[in-house]
Amino acid sequence: MFGTRLILGEPRNAIQQWFIDEIIAPSSEVTLVNEAIKRLPSDPSARMRDEYLAIGRALRETGEEFAIVNRSHFAQMSWKYGDFVRDVIALSKQSLDWPPWEKSSERRSFPRDALVDFGNLCLLDHVAFRSCDMRANGSRIITSEIGGGGKILFRRGKALIAEMTEVSVDSYVCSQTRIGPILELGTQVAILPNPVMIHWRRDKAESKGGFWVDHLDREMTLIEDVAGNLHLLIDSKYQGYDHEGNCPASRRATLDLIHKACEPLEIEVHTVGTQAPYALNLVQTPTNKVIMTSGDEDVEGLVRDLVGDNVITTEIPIEALPVFVRGGIHCLVGEFPKYLSVSTL
Repeated sequence: MFGTRLILGEPRNAIQQWFIDEIIAPSSEVTLVNEAIKRLPSDPSARMRDEYLAIGRALRETGEEFAIVNRSHFAQMSWKYGDFVRDVIALSKQSLDWPPWEKSSERRSFPRDALVDFGNLCLLDHVAFRSCDMRANGSRIITSEIGGGGKILFRRGKALIAEMTEVSVDSYVCSQTRIGPILELGTQVAILPNPVMIHWRRDKAESKGGFWVDHLDREMTLIEDVAGNLHLLIDSKYQGYDHEGNCPASRRATLDLIHKACEPLEIEVHTVGTQAPYALNLVQTPTNKVIMTSGDEDVEGLVRDLVGDNVITTEIPIEALPVFVRGGIHCLVGEFPKYLSVSTL
């Protein structure tokens, strides 16, 4: 009845000066990330601005209306950022004015992680929003440790979520204990192994790996095909974390677990070797159009096999944003329920 509207995160990351010494990347993409670093300038700030605009233009190409987070505020900053500001505000005339909560700054840039909407239920990120449990236009709105579209892949009544969820530094909960409100809707849920990340310094050979995180969307995506069937596309090198052994699991064991978890939900699993960082961090809009990075023919080919010509690729590959701030297209482009007023949260 109310639906959602698409939003593009504010370009906060694109207007800073970046000199990155430490890198954190999915274990499946360490080689890809190192190759991208060699191609990118030591200060990738200008490249990040170009990539932000490329994502915005691809979103505009869908023909769907979208709002830019804090566009009205950013429009007043042309004195400082010049042509970039004018290019940003030209993407859309709509603004989603997001209150400047200190704890929500990352969510303003990456609005996908601010919430996840199930139609009659909206889970809000527990860090960015104050604790609440209320109703608006018949839908329940609650804060949750699993609130966020990076943690939950949801489509057509089916949800995928990682086994463990981070609450704060060195604090976590079993996701199974937080899915009650989702199950009450009749949503089918599959629990997947947490992805493994690697942390290293560019000026040293040493690395800190691998540790687990709870965001699935860097290395996988849930896609609806032209017939309405669901498909999980996952990096063939995806590595899950074995919490019992407190160490990364083997890739074969990880993929076996994912196949078994998705089978009861009738989600077909496809593995694909990615050629670009965060190539699977793509967006499928409510009208089933897919926005994805250019530069990965294998992923693009698989997506086109499923959705036909409803694919829009960015005018340049999206590399600097994933490599340096760990955010891709799916992080920057979110869906905001029309029944939800951000000023009341």
